[in-house]
Amino acid sequence: MPTATFTFDLSDPDERQEYLRFAHSLDMASALYDIVNNTRKSMFYQVESEISKNPDFTSFDAVDLVMDRIIEIINEHSIDINKLID
Repeated sequence: MPTATFTFDLSDPDERQEYLRFAHSLDMASALYDIVNNTRKSMFYQVESEISKNPDFTSFDAVDLVMDRIIEIINEHSIDINKLID
């Protein structure tokens, strides 16, 4: 069975960032899966519900609602974007 070993110098800031990306790759993949496969339908129903409750609900409000949900998913998977992207 093929194996791979990754070595990081955690005292080097660039390599520490690479390590964090590597260590959180499953979390990121899980968050993306959730966003792509589970969020669309639920957000559609939530936007429809908001429109029926509030006639002044705008497309900007809908975008905010969707982005808030994406940020929620990222936080649920303990992903700190600021640590992974510099």
